[in-house]
Amino acid sequence: MSTQMRIFVDDKPLADHEAPESGSLAQILAAVTASTPDRMIVEAIADGIEIPAGHLSEPPETDPYAQELRFKTADPSLLVRETLFDAADALRGIREVQQTCASLIQSGDKAGALADLSNVVSVWDQVNRAWELSRAVDGVDLHSTSTVSDAAGTDIEQATARLNESLRELQRALLAMDWSELADVLSFEMDEQADQWSGIMSRLADTVRVAEVQG
Repeated sequence: MSTQMRIFVDDKPLADHEAPESGSLAQILAAVTASTPDRMIVEAIADGIEIPAGHLSEPPETDPYAQELRFKTADPSLLVRETLFDAADALRGIREVQQTCASLIQSGDKAGALADLSNVVSVWDQVNRAWELSRAVDGVDLHSTSTVSDAAGTDIEQATARLNESLRELQRALLAMDWSELADVLSFEMDEQADQWSGIMSRLADTVRVAEVQG
């Protein structure tokens, strides 16, 4: 490793015995992960600039990658639980936004509807990120039917398939500028999806919380 390269993890310098063998990002990430085995990287900065997600998933071979790298880590369970609860709250709030967006479309205010629609898309992106992040919790099968089951006996695979189909219908209507269809999808299908998935996100978060207490 370059003697000039500096690596910090949670504002503390990486110990000499934990230093990577080279200055490549792949080696650096491996060293940081090894130094914090029970945590996950949530922020990565190289020479004052956030490291692109593409570099984290497929690190370039540049050596040294940067002169100074700073990483922040978090407890995976805590991060996932908070992310899931935030997604559940966002879904409860987005129901009204979706209905308002549909009403604006029906009244002819397409510009106002598109502004609200950006918020709708943002929340569903947040849900997707929370769903994917939940895979980071070890020892808990968050995606089992029993974990997310409600009084109606939700089947998670069917719920996921229905959500994906509703999102595709939303996208198709938007791309085709089919305003009537867009209003219907927002008013009915996406409202139902927001209601169901706010419950799923909450139950996933509760499962993580219980696992933390028991573990």
